[in-house]
Amino acid sequence: MSERPAINLRQISAQCGFSTCTVSRVLSGRAREFRITEETEQRILKVAQESGYRPNYLAHSLNTGRTNTIGLLLANRVDSYLGSLLEGVEARLRGTPNRMVVATCENDPELQRQELEAFAYRRVDGILLYPLARPQTATRPTRTASPATTCPTIIIGRRAARQTDEVMLNDAQAGQEAARRAVQSGARRFVVLTNRTDCSSDQARVEGFCAEIRRAGFPAKSVQIIYGDALPNRLLNTPAVFAVNSGLLLRLLTECKPTATAAPYRISIGEIEARDLLPVPVDTLAIPGRELGVQAADLLLWRLDHADEPIQRRTVSFFYPAL
Repeated sequence: MSERPAINLRQISAQCGFSTCTVSRVLSGRAREFRITEETEQRILKVAQESGYRPNYLAHSLNTGRTNTIGLLLANRVDSYLGSLLEGVEARLRGTPNRMVVATCENDPELQRQELEAFAYRRVDGILLYPLARPQTATRPTRTASPATTCPTIIIGRRAARQTDEVMLNDAQAGQEAARRAVQSGARRFVVLTNRTDCSSDQARVEGFCAEIRRAGFPAKSVQIIYGDALPNRLLNTPAVFAVNSGLLLRLLTECKPTATAAPYRISIGEIEARDLLPVPVDTLAIPGRELGVQAADLLLWRLDHADEPIQRRTVSFFYPAL
C-alpha cells in the first residue's frame, strides 16, 4: 500500500486560507493560548486530518526548544491508585503534542535520583513527581540543582522538601469521612493504622480522623495510633480500625487472620480489588486519582508557558455519596 506524500504547514495554510503561523499554533495545541477562535481551530484541524498531515516532532523541537515529552516519576509500584493517576495525566495530554515517559523508583532515593537524571538526558520539558515517603528518622537531604530538577516540576499527592508547584489531595477530608463512618458504626474506641514515615498525606489523614473524633465528643484517649510495622493481634477486637491506605488494611487482615465471628468496623482509604472475597467485611474510600493526574498535567502545561508566574498549589477534593 503506497503512503500519501508528506504535507507541510505551508500547504495546509494554502488549503485553509490561514497564515502558517496560525496553522502552526493550532497544530501544536496552543490555539487557546493565542486566542484563536474555535471555528478557525476546527477548520485547520479538519484540513490537516483530511490531508493526512503528520507533525514532524524533530523539526518542531528544533524550532521551539521543546521535546513535547513529559516525565512521570512514581515513587511506588503502579497500583490501582497510581494507575488511575497515570490515566488522568494521559487524558489531559491527549489532543496535545505531548507524550509521557513513565518510571517508578520503588521508594528508593538512589533510584529516584537515577530516573530524574534519565529524564534530564531525554530533555523532558517538565516532570510530574509522586515523591518518596521518607522514614521519620531520616533527615531531609540538601537539594542541589541538577539538569533534572531545574526543569518545571509538579509535585503530586504528598509534599516534598522542594518548593515548587504542587497538586495535593484533601487528605484531611478523607480522614474526617472515615471517622464519621466509624462513629456511625457504633464504635466508641478507635485504632488508627498508619506508616512510620514522613508522609504528608498519611499525616493529614490521621489528623483529620482524630479531629473529627474529638468533634464528635470523644476524648483523645479513645483513639490509639499504631504503626504498620507492629500489628498486635488484639487489633481484631478493636471496635473500629482506620487504615490510612488499603495496603495496611490488607496487611492487618493477612497477618492477624481475622475470622467471620470477629465483627469490628474496618475502613481504609483506597479501593481494594475483589474485597467481597475477603474473610470479613471492610469499608473503603475511593481516591480521586484520575482527577489528581488531570490537574497535575494541566498545571504543568500551564507552567511550561508561564515560567515566571508565582508557585501554584491546587487541591483535589474527595467525593462521598450520601450514606
